[in-house]
Amino acid sequence: MNRRVQQTILVLSLMLLAVSPANSQPWWNPTASDAKANTAGGASALFSNTTGGGNTAFGYGALSNNTTGLGNTASGGNALRTNTTGSNNTASGAS
Repeated sequence: MNRRVQQTILVLSLMLLAVSPANSQPWWNPTASDAKANTAGGASALFSNTTGGGNTAFGYGALSNNTTGLGNTASGGNALRTNTTGSNNTASGAS
């Protein structure tokens, strides 16, 4: 295979990789927001949330067990991890 064909194949492969659906939404949710005004960044942050709204969680596992709690803010690894239905709580730092 000549060099020009190899370069073309490489460029096309990289273009396909860049637009691949598998790369568009990583499982760990780097930063996301939803219709209930929740914002999460970090693996498993707000993982179990169902109807809770106005929550902010940054860090691995932050508010990961929250289901219906409202207005919570958690920053740090596992911050407010055990909160499920509580509202208007704030926690900073790893727990």
